[in-house]
Amino acid sequence: MNKLKSFLQSNIYIISVFSLAFIAFISTGDFQIINRIAMSFLLIAFALILSFSKDTIYVVPITFALLYSYNTTNPNLDTLSGFNFVYLIVIFVIGGLITHIIRFKPKPKKGVLTISFALFILSYFIPMIYRPFTWTLLQLSSISIVYLLVYVLLGSTIKPNKDFLMKTLFAASVLLVLEMAYRIGIGYFETPSNLALFDRIKDGMRSSWYSEDFGWGNVNDVTIHITLLFGSQIYMLIKYQKKIIFWLTPLFTVFVIFLMASRGGYLSIGLSLVIYGYLIYKNADKETWKNLLITLSVGALIALALLPAVIEAIIIMAQGGFKDFNYFTSDRLVLYKNAIKLFKQYPLFGAGWESMTDVVNPNRIQVFHSTIFHTLAVMGLLGMGILIYYFYVSFKFLFTNRTLHKTMIAVGILVSQLHGLYDNTQFMLIYTMATILLFTMLEPLENKDIL
Repeated sequence: MNKLKSFLQSNIYIISVFSLAFIAFISTGDFQIINRIAMSFLLIAFALILSFSKDTIYVVPITFALLYSYNTTNPNLDTLSGFNFVYLIVIFVIGGLITHIIRFKPKPKKGVLTISFALFILSYFIPMIYRPFTWTLLQLSSISIVYLLVYVLLGSTIKPNKDFLMKTLFAASVLLVLEMAYRIGIGYFETPSNLALFDRIKDGMRSSWYSEDFGWGNVNDVTIHITLLFGSQIYMLIKYQKKIIFWLTPLFTVFVIFLMASRGGYLSIGLSLVIYGYLIYKNADKETWKNLLITLSVGALIALALLPAVIEAIIIMAQGGFKDFNYFTSDRLVLYKNAIKLFKQYPLFGAGWESMTDVVNPNRIQVFHSTIFHTLAVMGLLGMGILIYYFYVSFKFLFTNRTLHKTMIAVGILVSQLHGLYDNTQFMLIYTMATILLFTMLEPLENKDIL
């Protein structure tokens, strides 16, 4: 057991998990079976670790890997009907959790978000009282119970380990960047080869490199999660200021997001850089200024070399402008109007999670591309009240007793939630699970009662 624990605490374990996740992600089409084999291996490892380790922090890298390597394109409501790989994931996860509970009998602890997640269960289920019943609606609403159970179990069984936390988040952020870089590379070779270099790049930028759907989310989802985890890269940069590799990682991240041309990503990563730039300045020494100058110089040279692409990015960012604000917001105004329409019909408790599935994207969960509007439409005033309470307790925790690692994570959560003002974050399954993992690893690091 000591050898196993030593392996689980090692860099090799984290690297192996996320390397396998990357292999799983790129295995599509004729190679889809490799994705299923890799994910099955991760699921078995997940269940075994839960069964044999009292400290559940070691399943966190696997959980991030599973979240970010599911690559079935165009998931819709049919994904929940019939038996498929999604249910295999559920079986392994629940099986591992049940085995852990039976064997180690952990004592549930009240965390920062326990009350919030308990209240969200009410807001998910109440609309079922007056809305048409479907099994899909029951499944979607039941996700709220999963959130609470995962949060309480991990929060009660994870032991404090700051280095493991930050290394895991760093590796997860690199995985996301490599996924995006891979899609850019594939997209580049799918553009007509007779075009000039910058014409191929501009075509790719305009079309999200012909691969907006990443399987587990679209290109905007990927940039949201990079924003969420980007602070881990800055943390490593500050902690290991003399190692240039940790300066090149965020530079490469920004470069990849720039090429992917996600307008929401531009806003989020731009705001992140302003905040993190200030934090780097506050923690800078002589060696830091040297490496910062090198990094900025390299970045400036890249921007100069890619000047036509920079101009294209500005054009993409300004699409429609204020003359056609709905086009500028990628038809979000229509979604917001639909959300308000539902809110007026069901103001107190909302229209539920299976509302307007026949509008815009048939047979898919309707996403209103704004945490605020989505909450009002789906959960009404009750949901909005719970959301405000959730934000209050979470940010009170994040910005109290600040440390470097906690501040970096807090900035990622804050900026990604600001992104949620124009593109859903809070109630999207993968984002919610990711933030649950962050909080369950952060809270044990506090030396006092968290409530």
